[in-house]
Amino acid sequence: MDFFNKYLEKDRIFVKTIDRYYTYREIFNAVRYMSELIVDVNESKPTTIAIIATNPLKAVIAILASLKLGAKTAILNHKLPITKVSEQINNIKADLILSDILIDFNYNKLIIPDNLFENTSDFSILKISDFISCQSRTIIYSSGSTGKYKAIQHRVESHFYNALGSSENIEFESEDNWLVNLPLYHVGGLSSIFKAILANASISLASNNSNPAFDISCFKPSHVSLVATQLQRFIEDENTLPNLQNTKAILIGGSAIWNELLEKAVKLNLNIYISYGMTEMGSQIASSKKIKNVNENNAYRVLNYRRIKIINGEIFLAGECLFEGLISDGKLIEPFIDTYYPSGDLGNINYDGSLNIIGRKDNMFISGGENIHPEEIEALLNAIDQIEIAYVVPVFDHEFGQKGIAMIKYRKFISIDDIKKILKSKAANYKIPKHFIEIPNEMLGSGIKISRAELKNYAENYLKSI
Repeated sequence: MDFFNKYLEKDRIFVKTIDRYYTYREIFNAVRYMSELIVDVNESKPTTIAIIATNPLKAVIAILASLKLGAKTAILNHKLPITKVSEQINNIKADLILSDILIDFNYNKLIIPDNLFENTSDFSILKISDFISCQSRTIIYSSGSTGKYKAIQHRVESHFYNALGSSENIEFESEDNWLVNLPLYHVGGLSSIFKAILANASISLASNNSNPAFDISCFKPSHVSLVATQLQRFIEDENTLPNLQNTKAILIGGSAIWNELLEKAVKLNLNIYISYGMTEMGSQIASSKKIKNVNENNAYRVLNYRRIKIINGEIFLAGECLFEGLISDGKLIEPFIDTYYPSGDLGNINYDGSLNIIGRKDNMFISGGENIHPEEIEALLNAIDQIEIAYVVPVFDHEFGQKGIAMIKYRKFISIDDIKKILKSKAANYKIPKHFIEIPNEMLGSGIKISRAELKNYAENYLKSI
């Protein structure tokens, strides 16, 4: 499919910020200026560009300028320690760093200027190819829940195929607006740019105050992506709820949504869609239709341009959205088996053809000879009103081999005995965690997902200290 020759209405709004709105024409002029600056400073077109930007608008301009030049474009997490960022730059062999902050790097670098919008020249037509070269690639570092970063390289077309399949399930049209409340170095944030360009629609860039409730109230988007714990918080907020009720679609991803929360959302007439995805597929893999009742929870339909098959209980992935491979020391590694990627997720196909997600293959542990999927117990814990978020991790045990530990962030007080009573009414006794530990605040908010490896390490050290 030829995405790149699609025409764009240049005077439509493309990017909304707290300060002002920018049209496609204004963004393109800034992108053209930035790309010319890159070539001038570098004396040639760089092959691999790493972007480290704290300002989301500058990040969008830098990303599109790099893609316009046909470069491999890596968007790095500016919140990581400098040593980790340096490791990531070395791994992909970047020959230019674009940043809006001064960083003491011994690399070829260019500061993204403040005067990006001084060029106001006009032009007759605008196509996607004016923004993005079909030769370009993206590189996204993902740690998933393991804490080990991997550099995932995509053809730029795969992002458009992901957006196309998504829009065929959740309508996203030119007058619509998607709130980008995930960072652009996360595939969920980056994918919003491609969704908007494909639809000639707009995105709202979240403010830097890390307050999605404020951004939802400020921008009043038609579409928003949330995790289940955010949804739970927002439907209890009388200021945020009316804006959510006016959205066309609320996409829930990142983790399972529990039935009690889903039932509340449906009763409040929220347009909920649940989603299963991963960085290796450019974001969404499967999604529900608009949820009408809780029986539709975990009823994922594989979207177009994706293919799956189940081998020994594991989900294998292929299709036009699939990534090209992993970059290690500048080389592309293709971790595929007969063109399919082993996802590490466990699942099965239901009688009606929908996909059922069981959990991560590497999260499952054996306790006393019984297989335990942490996601099952986490869903029960997260359904308890007094709990903000919960994880279950295994630690070594002399009697059982491994035992489950519940790691919990509380919203309100609830006794451990009461938690156990709730769990025992809904799960087999061997699945009940043996210990309950509160998650320290410093482990929250460090990324999109909390590292299970870090939680496990904390739990082990905590149990040794008591």
